[in-house]
Amino acid sequence: RALPSLNLGNDLTECNGPDDITLSAAPSGGTWTGTGITNANGTFNAVTAGGVGTYKAYYEYTDGNGCTNTATTTLEVNDTPTVSIDPVAPICEYETASLTANGSGTFEWTGDGLNTTTGSTVTASGLTTGTYTYTVICIDANGCEGTATVDVVVNPSPLVNIDPIDAICEYETT
Repeated sequence: RALPSLNLGNDLTECNGPDDITLSAAPSGGTWTGTGITNANGTFNAVTAGGVGTYKAYYEYTDGNGCTNTATTTLEVNDTPTVSIDPVAPICEYETASLTANGSGTFEWTGDGLNTTTGSTVTASGLTTGTYTYTVICIDANGCEGTATVDVVVNPSPLVNIDPIDAICEYETT
């Protein structure tokens, strides 16, 4: 009797993080084992495996005739990018805040008053008194994401009052 034919698809490249990844194989119903495999159904967790690195996952399947075959796939776990945002000094109402992210990749910003939402430097304007939180996601060449946030404090603009003066005649002083 021939061994059952197994298909695990392509090797996987994933990002380091706490999310579980479900492995698949055909035919289904076999058992997965290997570093980072958290159950026989094929759940892989990069943190459980040990983080960034290359891991092997093994799939064993026994068909209705009692014939067993095993296949192996490789799981490459890439690091998440390091990203930070430069601190922003408090600004006054309606001033523009300049936000600069540091990291390697493409940047996507969220927050109130943003004039653009991409690029390493963006500005926010039209802000009233309060504290605003801005988040940037840095996406590296592997598709992995790193996140950073910064708060911008917006203070009320100072009020300036000029007291009115009485009418004066030419060459008089007040």
